[in-house]
Amino acid sequence: MFKKIFIWAVGIFIFMQIIQITIPQVPKKIDPNKEIQVAKEIAFMLKVSCYDCHSYQTKMPWYGNIAPISWEVRGNIKKGRAWLNFQEW
Repeated sequence: MFKKIFIWAVGIFIFMQIIQITIPQVPKKIDPNKEIQVAKEIAFMLKVSCYDCHSYQTKMPWYGNIAPISWEVRGNIKKGRAWLNFQEW
């Protein structure tokens, strides 16, 4: 019984990897004049803390490619860019 449940769970997990949420790709041309203009210290803090979800400079974490966690991560990136994008200020 446990073996069947385990096999089904692994099968479902593998099948879930097929379903991926796409995040908007980087536009071909990004106008540098639209990016937020702040002091260097603040720009550094924004790039370290906020740019992964609120810009086109996304650094996907290792778990960001494993479903179902990837669905949440990519959904948050999609919402974050729609709500506020520091490169389209």
